Amino acid sequence: MKYRVLAAIPFVFTAIVAIVFAMYPEGAGRLIAMRAEIELVKALALIGCVVAASSFERGDYLRRAWLLNGACFVVLILRDVTFKMSLPQGPQLENVQASLVLVANIVSIAGTWMMARTWQVAGIDPSQSKARIALILSAAAIALTITGTAIYTDIRDATATASRIGALEALASDFGDVFSLCVIAPVLLTAWAMRGGVLRWPWALYTASLFGWLVYDAIAGVSTFVTLDPWTHRLAGELCRTISCTFLLSAGIAQRLVIASFDAPSSRLLSTPPEAP
Repeated sequence: MKYRVLAAIPFVFTAIVAIVFAMYPEGAGRLIAMRAEIELVKALALIGCVVAASSFERGDYLRRAWLLNGACFVVLILRDVTFKMSLPQGPQLENVQASLVLVANIVSIAGTWMMARTWQVAGIDPSQSKARIALILSAAAIALTITGTAIYTDIRDATATASRIGALEALASDFGDVFSLCVIAPVLLTAWAMRGGVLRWPWALYTASLFGWLVYDAIAGVSTFVTLDPWTHRLAGELCRTISCTFLLSAGIAQRLVIASFDAPSSRLLSTPPEAP
């Protein structure tokens, strides 16, 4: 029951955010509310990663994976506090901001890659190589279908002379999210099949967070082909950000609950990889 509550929290929180935005008229109040929401959900995602990492001992494999995911949001929050709220804007600072976002995406990809290799590192992945390849290809097809417009737009912008760094950062985010879903899909199904119980919840919630970022990327590219009111376009993207970050919070809490429910030997199953022979 508690895991189902964790799965419901992102939808409830996102609905509350939508209601709050609807209450604000156009103007400075709406922008302030949106900035507060952006930093809040990033902080919630960071909290989820820290909670999950704290479930493991220092040096454990999944502790490092969760901390890498959290480091992404540390970089993003520092970038927002430093550049968005303090320093004046300008072309050079925009390039620095784009570089920081690129670093955050790289760190996030590294964390997701480690999460995806958990079962293989632990030596308990029963899936066959052909089945794994089929799952990865299916996930890639779904991800590219969702983000195809955004990827096309960012490739076009990256080849232009203006705003190239920002476009490259957006393109890295697009491919990073596609890559993340591809590598995590087999892990989710493996976890679902192996225990059939609570162990599946952290991976399911983590995958939901990744899927939310895919939709976020797709919305960013929709404006090229579909005429949307600027506020509607911005609101849709922010709601996707909200649900993705809160799903990561739920995934981190679920990870902690799962580890706490295991006995000591079982809790080491996904924490420290076996030593090489």
